[in-house]
Amino acid sequence: MLVSGWMTPRNDGDEPLHDVAGGEPPGAFGEEMGMALPEPTVEHSPGYLRVLLSLLLAATFFEGYDGAILALVLPAIRDTFNVPESQLGVSRALIELGLGVAFFLARAGDRYGRKKLLLWSIVGYTVTTALTAFSVDLWSFTLFQGLSRVFLGAEYAVAVTMIVEEFPKERRARVLGIFLMCEAIGAVFVALLLIAHVDQGPLKWRTLYLIGLVPLLFLAVLRRRLRETRRFEEHKRLRGESKTPFFEPWRPEYRRTLVLVGLIHLFRSLPLYAATTWFFYFAEREAGMKSSFLYIIFIGAYGFGTLGYYFAGTMMEKFGRRPTAIWYGLAAAVSAFELFQVRGAPLIGLFLILAVFFGLGMAPVTGAISTELFPTYIRNQSAAWARNVFEISGIILGPLLVGTLGDHYTGALGSIGDATSVLVLLFLPAVWLVWRHLPETRGRELEEIEAELGVAHAPVTTARRTAAPAIVVICVVVAIGGLVFGIQSLNGITRHPEGAAERFLQGVSSGDSKEIRRFGTRSLSTALFGTNHGEFDEIEVGRADQLGSLDRVPFRVTWKDQTRTGLLLVADQGRGHPSEMKVEAFTPGNFVVPSEGGAPPGQAPRAAWPIAVISVVALTAAAEAILYALRRR
Repeated sequence: MLVSGWMTPRNDGDEPLHDVAGGEPPGAFGEEMGMALPEPTVEHSPGYLRVLLSLLLAATFFEGYDGAILALVLPAIRDTFNVPESQLGVSRALIELGLGVAFFLARAGDRYGRKKLLLWSIVGYTVTTALTAFSVDLWSFTLFQGLSRVFLGAEYAVAVTMIVEEFPKERRARVLGIFLMCEAIGAVFVALLLIAHVDQGPLKWRTLYLIGLVPLLFLAVLRRRLRETRRFEEHKRLRGESKTPFFEPWRPEYRRTLVLVGLIHLFRSLPLYAATTWFFYFAEREAGMKSSFLYIIFIGAYGFGTLGYYFAGTMMEKFGRRPTAIWYGLAAAVSAFELFQVRGAPLIGLFLILAVFFGLGMAPVTGAISTELFPTYIRNQSAAWARNVFEISGIILGPLLVGTLGDHYTGALGSIGDATSVLVLLFLPAVWLVWRHLPETRGRELEEIEAELGVAHAPVTTARRTAAPAIVVICVVVAIGGLVFGIQSLNGITRHPEGAAERFLQGVSSGDSKEIRRFGTRSLSTALFGTNHGEFDEIEVGRADQLGSLDRVPFRVTWKDQTRTGLLLVADQGRGHPSEMKVEAFTPGNFVVPSEGGAPPGQAPRAAWPIAVISVVALTAAAEAILYALRRR
């Protein structure tokens, strides 16, 4: 098979892609079909490219804006809906499942055009984001945000495709870098709004979602000047209205490439979204940092760290896609791991800058490889498979695994920071696959790449149905289901006293009688805080220490300019399997919590780290086995 031949770790971009195992020379397929490979058409004027880029930047700005709201106000959302970390993880997983649905919308760009898909996805995103402001509970919030992800996923896929197809080869990577940098700037804008206390009005965090209506203004101004991409129009002229089969990217010519690109997306997205989703929650609830100070650190880190997008684009053009991806992936793994292990504002700020610079900054590489390695007639659809099927699995699993493993009460690890650090190691399999298999496409026109792969302008036929895609999907679903079931079973035998104390205080804050009775008593709540305390502004607990049959958990609570500190005495009830932990008494005093230099609540057992390393090696070996099997077919 031709595709297997050019996937070698030593293609440095100076030699044309070719089949080292023998076979037809580059372009033979097109010549056999009697087709002349079209040359690139005349470029658009600089003025039009500026208009196009303006609309795409506005769209991606609000994509970053929308995603940052959920990350930055996650503690406030939890307080509003009064749910544990595990439910937040499930909610985030369901929200990101919308990106999987976006696959079916994004592939429409190869049939109806890039322009229509971009415009309608922007409309859909803004409407559903505004509806999020009217959520009445966690699950209505999940529904509206999930729908917004459907349109965001389609918008991202078609925007990257339009950049790749419309901008000249010498600017393509840099424009991708600027495009993705604007997404991070949208996240910084959320932090600026929070510093300005936009969330302190009557609607609180809901106000941030209403601001998401602004993209409609850009759409109203610029939509009439937007044109269809030249390459899609050429494709449509040659092929007419023929419909691309659903599994066309899984043809033997493209199958191994698609799986390779998809696995790289998966192993990058899982640790990346685990870290971005839970960073603020970790920093506030485990590292003990004040939210107002975190916003400042976030702005500084993202303000500098977003330059990683631009430098990635520059490095891609100067050194190539492969070396850029390798160095960025390694640096992302190290910096993100340390980010969730260190304490103190200087170190957290430093590693946040590096994690943003390299972790998020790697996006131009994945955006390029998911589009450049496929012919025009399936480029949008292939990118949709890579992002909205493979990458969505990581986007779903990352936050879900951190939430379930790191839940302060039932999590097997009991620490959000340690659970995230474990998953960050999955950057390493992505780096391995890039080094071992990814071809170099630096400095090549899309038509050159298509011709050298020997599949340029392959005819659209009624694709022979193959069980391979269905088997892949079924295996992914079974693997995810088995993993989640296993984690839930493991959590069923785990209880942490810090989590019990935190859940009791959370129940008191929200006035949830069921939570108060489950984790304490109404009389204890009244003795501690009275009956008209209102919602707490801040809840913080530290690491428990054992005294006889009781665990002593230091805590600090503030409300209405009042502060209460002390120790909550937590006891194992010893009934049922597993038995519940419950707050039974209170000891007053000034005890040290994380924000005052105390130990953070929860810590992963030592056995978790070697198990994590073994799991990373096993996943890398499994990916190699899959690619080897596809090469031999």
